[in-house]
Amino acid sequence: MSRDELIGKISQQRNAITSLQNQIAQTQRQFQRDLSGSGVTLSACQSIEMRDAMALCSTEMEKAFPDSNCFQRLFWSEQFKSVNVKSAKGMKWHPMIIRWCLYLRQKSSAAYDALRDSGFITLPSARTLFDYSHYTKCGNGYQPDVLNILKSEAEKKGMYNIDEPWRKYVGILFDEIQVKSELVYDKYSGELIGYCNLDKVGNQMSDGT
Repeated sequence: MSRDELIGKISQQRNAITSLQNQIAQTQRQFQRDLSGSGVTLSACQSIEMRDAMALCSTEMEKAFPDSNCFQRLFWSEQFKSVNVKSAKGMKWHPMIIRWCLYLRQKSSAAYDALRDSGFITLPSARTLFDYSHYTKCGNGYQPDVLNILKSEAEKKGMYNIDEPWRKYVGILFDEIQVKSELVYDKYSGELIGYCNLDKVGNQMSDGT
């Protein structure tokens, strides 16, 4: 790939990012217009009444969803818990809610942010989700942090138990995945990502060939 082609690819990526940013801004403006036109601001007294109403409706919720392990009951209890905490930093979300929110944000970050900013329901912040989705730092080759996690999980499952040596017989599978289909670079480090052979691409950019 020539230098001009690489520059063209980067230009295409910038145009795509600009287009997505414009779409997000348009969605946010539409949401703000709808919220300003149809939204209702609750006073402190009304907010307390809403919390009391949720507490009174808990029995009806249990009747409507008798399974205590269903997602509807879990979502209701997490919402009720979130409106009673003094600070958002003190809210400890259930792992299932975190997984669901990660799924929603993966589908559309703009839609997730609009839903969270609406105030209609309470959802984890983007920073909270970032901490869960970036538990370890990704890179090329073997990842020591990932291997340490695997070792810890193996210890929890008793795979080092000398009385049951058969537990040590395991297999580790490696598979190739495509992270990015086109030329993408890390804007913080300048490193190209999305290619198996980064050295070759880096040399092409340096040599201008």
